[in-house]
Amino acid sequence: MIFFARYIPNAISIIRLISIIPTLWLFLKGEFFWTLILMMASTISDGLDGYLARKFNLASRLGSLLDPIADKVLISTFFIVYAFYNFIPLELMIIVIGRDLLILTGYINLRLIEGPFDAKPDPLSKVNTFVEFIFILLIVVNLLLDLNPLVVETFAGLVIALSLLSLIKYVLIWSERVLRALRLVN
Repeated sequence: MIFFARYIPNAISIIRLISIIPTLWLFLKGEFFWTLILMMASTISDGLDGYLARKFNLASRLGSLLDPIADKVLISTFFIVYAFYNFIPLELMIIVIGRDLLILTGYINLRLIEGPFDAKPDPLSKVNTFVEFIFILLIVVNLLLDLNPLVVETFAGLVIALSLLSLIKYVLIWSERVLRALRLVN
């Protein structure tokens, strides 16, 4: 039993990744209540896998890759779908996905220059991901309850601001590391 316990955080991340398919299917069928339930479970599981990994010393290299991949695939999938169905502006989707692609590109380039390194997410980036999760939930809640448009617009603005701020922070930190690695900075 203990042997299998060490894989629980990774299993949660894998289940979150796989659950994107039925969540998307329910959304496309207009089953917004059940979509919301699965999305809430995904949001909770995002915190749960990390908590279990830290609390019981179950962190792994695989888990450090699976968790953000599951998050970004879920978030990107729904931002694309929301933009396609005009629930959000195309520009918002481009900002969210563009930020993630630029950060991934920066990570790859820094890894090529520095070699392997532990890429812990920045706290601002964690807040950004949490707000993105809340936003994708909010869109479904809006479809169920027809919220005041100001609520959705306010959260959209918050997503944009956090996405841009965290991107700028990564660019500044990683640019300094690249310059230092290239010995252009003391």
